Amino acid sequence: MKRFFSSFLIAVLLVACQRDRLTAPTFLIQVTPSAAAVPQGTNKVFTATFQGTSGTIEGLPTWSVQPANLGTISPATGLQVTFATGATLASGGTLQATFGGVTGSAQIFVRGSVPPPGSLTYGIFVETLPPPGIKFDVPNPPDPDGGLLGPFNGGGGTITLSNGTNPGEFTEGTLSLKAVYSDGGTPGTAFAGWFIQFGDPNIVPHNFTAFAGGSFKFDVRMTQDVQAKIDWGPGAAAAGSKFFSMVNDLGIPPDNAFHSVVIPLSSFTGIDLANVRTIAFSAVTIPSETYYIDNARFEK
Repeated sequence: MKRFFSSFLIAVLLVACQRDRLTAPTFLIQVTPSAAAVPQGTNKVFTATFQGTSGTIEGLPTWSVQPANLGTISPATGLQVTFATGATLASGGTLQATFGGVTGSAQIFVRGSVPPPGSLTYGIFVETLPPPGIKFDVPNPPDPDGGLLGPFNGGGGTITLSNGTNPGEFTEGTLSLKAVYSDGGTPGTAFAGWFIQFGDPNIVPHNFTAFAGGSFKFDVRMTQDVQAKIDWGPGAAAAGSKFFSMVNDLGIPPDNAFHSVVIPLSSFTGIDLANVRTIAFSAVTIPSETYYIDNARFEK
């Protein structure tokens, strides 16, 4: 009897093992598109397709998104779903479709808000806005306005500028301005930043009076507070300036994700919108910081 029971138990285990092998997933899930940049406040449709199986799969994948604040999915189960961006700007994450222990995924990057149709815009670090504008994050800018972009520093501060090309580092297009700042060991007196000159090689004054009552907007990503100053100048001397803390004054969290900044032009005392020749952005952080600026523009 014991011998019979042992043989029966072994037989059951063998069948179970064979069943596990036979019922192991033999398919893949492909999510289309596999990567997408979705403007904040808009929706995007994603589709799941079963691949690598000749039989019929009875069931539908369940969808999820990480991080949760990136957006929502509707319906939660199905072969085709709609992703809606969240209320807050998050730099990027993953959309997943899961069924039978198999998961397919797509990368999602939420871009900065898109100006409504008919609004007045002038892009500076933007790839997606139509001319006019100075697209410094595009090789060989096609815009007729031209211009120069360069670094400046003082008090021992240094800065290195380059294009940020990691997909998680953009809110529109595929590039952003990456600024690596160091105080050079002299906190409190060091500063460094970058300037924009309209016209190249000679300065060509720009008239931005059409934007009176509008805003200067940009997206920023940082891991600690960037205390910044924006100067508007007809030349070497600033015609209007504003000093602010990204965290304390603008409420931007230093969470290494992109957030949108809106500064009314009226807050810049003494700015001469009829004669804008340069814009300078300088930062003071302790002791060093790498931050990203993108999607900068005048808007009304």
